[in-house]
Amino acid sequence: MKNIIIFPPLSHPAYPYLSSPLLVGQLRNADFDAETYDYNLEYFNTIFTKEYVKNVIYELNNFINYPKDDLNIKKIMQLKEQKIKAYLDKNHKQLYLIEKYIEQATEIIRSEEFYNPKAFINAYRIIKYAMELFSVHSYPMEISLGDYHNDFYNLNWNDIKFQTSCNEVNPFIKFYEDTIDNILSKKPKFIGISVTFDRQIVPAFTLAKILKQRTSAHITMGGNLIGRIEKTIKKYPEILKDYADSIMCGDGERSIVSLVQAIKNRTSFENVKGLIYTGKDNLIHYNDIEIIKDVNSISNLDLSGIKLNKYLTPEITLPFQLSKGCYWGKCTFCDYFHGRPAYYRKTAQRVVDEICEIINKFGIKTFEFVDEAIPPKYYEEIADELIRRKVDIKYYSMVRLEKGFTKELFEKLYKSGLRMLDWGFESASERIMKMMNKGIDVSGRYQILENSAKAGIWNHLFIMFGFPTETKSELEQTIRFLENRKDIVDSFTSSVFALRKYSKINQNLEKFKIKDKIETQDCSIEYSFTDDCKTIRNKEDVLKIFDENFLKEDVLSSIYFYLIENYLLLYLLKYGRENVKKIKINS
Repeated sequence: MKNIIIFPPLSHPAYPYLSSPLLVGQLRNADFDAETYDYNLEYFNTIFTKEYVKNVIYELNNFINYPKDDLNIKKIMQLKEQKIKAYLDKNHKQLYLIEKYIEQATEIIRSEEFYNPKAFINAYRIIKYAMELFSVHSYPMEISLGDYHNDFYNLNWNDIKFQTSCNEVNPFIKFYEDTIDNILSKKPKFIGISVTFDRQIVPAFTLAKILKQRTSAHITMGGNLIGRIEKTIKKYPEILKDYADSIMCGDGERSIVSLVQAIKNRTSFENVKGLIYTGKDNLIHYNDIEIIKDVNSISNLDLSGIKLNKYLTPEITLPFQLSKGCYWGKCTFCDYFHGRPAYYRKTAQRVVDEICEIINKFGIKTFEFVDEAIPPKYYEEIADELIRRKVDIKYYSMVRLEKGFTKELFEKLYKSGLRMLDWGFESASERIMKMMNKGIDVSGRYQILENSAKAGIWNHLFIMFGFPTETKSELEQTIRFLENRKDIVDSFTSSVFALRKYSKINQNLEKFKIKDKIETQDCSIEYSFTDDCKTIRNKEDVLKIFDENFLKEDVLSSIYFYLIENYLLLYLLKYGRENVKKIKINS
């Protein structure tokens, strides 16, 4: 009995995502025939070819706007026709460069030429041009490297359902129809679709619908995002008719084994934790979810059969999970704790055992620890075990600015292979940090960053603008910190506050001056809202407050601005922290 786990588009194709090889590992450990199919990788490897680009250019040049009965589609096609004409009139040279160099660009990023900053930037630009071309072709869906945007359709079920059947607005329909035989030829009896991010919703449900029409295999949709929109899924029984045979919520590592066993034996699903399914009584059943507390009992992930050399990177940086949950879990803006009441972690010995297995089997030596945050004492246990066993890896992770991160610990972490840390800095305002309930010594975090930098570790800061009640002066305080402390801030990523449905803020709107909360998108994990404060949430307005020279000379001209974190780690290993900061590019 063949079982397949699929990871659908859209995410960055630089590495295999954790969920699919982790679930396949559980099935193989239970002696089931299982494999993972990275449809995200397949998608990008299809569009990043000369043949595909040539065909897209031909279709744009020969676009015919046929009459449409649907007035909305008619409007979209009229706008698309205008966009195509404007794009073709303006980008003759760019089209030539894309077609000629797209395959060379991807090969540069997969090769040692990746480490040549000039070669990398040239390749990056070609890929960026290509994504602009593909966005015009797939309008109204604007596609970037691992994400998409749509001005006409939202993340509500009716819009999603419509898109899964409309070729004019959904480019994934044709892509799947052209490639689905690769999966169906294996004659699977079970197909699991892992949906981690909201940007996968339309591609995932499109895939599910096509599979439902083309195979009798049992189709299950699950993953982090599916669990977060469980209430919406329960509102629409058609999902269990037209898209999937079951939906899996909660931790799926053991449930997927139980489900596949039940399918094989043709027995009831009543004992499959977290499963939503239609029973023999034609009623929809909702099984209680499972929270796995003994994370050491989870089987290792299995990358066997995955074409690691096809990812868009010269060296795989593998996502790796040490724990489940967040040991703090009290930040008011966060919803990571949703569905997980506690924090559970693997032993240091188990972690290093699994890392050693990955090294021995697959030759991977660079890792991203994808935990929400790693406590200082636990991190020290991991470092001690890595050092004791002389395991040669390099890695990075997300962490909180805890006082337990001492000078001595940073030195030990560096010795064990740590080269970069993603810090949840958020804001330089003490008032805003208290409203966020970050639970750290706000004034003491600067010394932590200094000690990290002195140990040779790259400090990447996550910044949040537009937190409820944030004033312009508080925003400016954060920006001035970024500009003035370049000695301890190596790079940063900024985001704008979003009201998450399961956040603690959503439970106390009055305190945060939020009003007019609206759920316009029932498959989104966020609400739209207004407030009484003049808080700046427009990214363009935020950028205006930055010093122009800082952006131009320190950010936009620096190589690290164009490197996703996995790429940045590789550059740090090649050149070192201080040298990476010095690498500039031509505008």
